[in-house]
Amino acid sequence: MVFSVKLFNLLNVILLLHATLIYSEFTNNFRQFVKGVYDNKILSKFERLDLGKGGSFGGKHKHNDKIRHNPIIFIHGATRKADTFNQARTFFTKHGYKSGELYGMSYYDDGRTPLTGVVLRCSDIHNIRQFIIVVHKYTKRKVNVVGYSMGSPLTRKAILGGKCVDTHFHLGDPITDLVENYVSIAGVANGFETCSNIFSSATFCNKNNGFACNSKFIKNLNNKNYRYEGANSYAIYSETDGLVGQNCCGKKCSAITGATRNIRLNGNNHATILPASLSVMFKLFN
Repeated sequence: MVFSVKLFNLLNVILLLHATLIYSEFTNNFRQFVKGVYDNKILSKFERLDLGKGGSFGGKHKHNDKIRHNPIIFIHGATRKADTFNQARTFFTKHGYKSGELYGMSYYDDGRTPLTGVVLRCSDIHNIRQFIIVVHKYTKRKVNVVGYSMGSPLTRKAILGGKCVDTHFHLGDPITDLVENYVSIAGVANGFETCSNIFSSATFCNKNNGFACNSKFIKNLNNKNYRYEGANSYAIYSETDGLVGQNCCGKKCSAITGATRNIRLNGNNHATILPASLSVMFKLFN
């Protein structure tokens, strides 16, 4: 019986360690750094413990852990949270990346608001921008930024800066110099195709901070004649993505004009393109 209890306790420890590896929020080292740069209120906006497991990840386990790769910041899509990238974390970890080189945070409410009610809020953009800045400061390296689906327009605006269309808050100057590689995956770069037809009156298709191809927000992202997302920018998308669609005001919905490269992974849908992009991203980053 004693042996059984000890074995049971050991199994519990192993399961706890496994859960910590896959689902943990920020490491204590990174958490303390964020509190030092900002405060507890900002930390809670990044970490999102209110969403349960998987609301955030990243950070060194020890102060002297070496950062050997430019850190990757992952920003998820609508109705999801940071654990969208669990498979990506596993992939990059197997290829030599450490916890201090992989970061994620969450915005919105993990699907409590339906997709048709989601909009591109300045508050989320500001949080993402602050997160990019603090990861850069923490690692003392340029960062790679990955925006999936709705995460694409949010991260592009976070890097671009300037005035928000909904609140008119001024985010600041572009932080292009902090970003080595920017990757949009199945991104809403030029809008949602369905905003031009069946969902035209939905909240998420509004003409101010919605996903309509002619909304003020989308126009603000795409009226620049220079690459502002990073030293290099890439859009990975599929012409068989039925969610974002293909035709947005005469442009490919997920392509980025002026990108270093637009990469088509046809045959994938909106969900499968994320795991299909992992090996492509690894090559782009290394």
